[in-house]
Amino acid sequence: MGAVIRRLRESTGIAQDVIPLLAQVDRSYYGKLERGERQPSIGVLLRIASALGTTAADLIAQVELILSKKPSSRSVAVAQAALDEAKKMVAEQRRLVMKRAASKKVQAMSASKSEGPVKSTGRKRKVGT
Repeated sequence: MGAVIRRLRESTGIAQDVIPLLAQVDRSYYGKLERGERQPSIGVLLRIASALGTTAADLIAQVELILSKKPSSRSVAVAQAALDEAKKMVAEQRRLVMKRAASKKVQAMSASKSEGPVKSTGRKRKVGT
């Protein structure tokens, strides 16, 4: 609903802060409607439609048209290709992280071997001073 309202408002060239004044709704609430964060009640929808110079039935019909459209096979194929590419990138990132972790582990092990065992001086350490 929000996308339909926004598109109609923008096509008429009306500023976003004008419609809430005409429809007698809070400006921040109207912004949330346009962003799709809220859904209007029938009363609010009737007032917004009137402010936009259309009817609520026309707005609802446009929403129904958008919702009834099935994605084309081309758009599905493009989305699937993008998903496959993203999966490859994640797998490569995971491989690099594992490689770095293994390298750091080997470096830590070789560093501890080169230091040798810790030798005691035979002296007791004072505690608490």
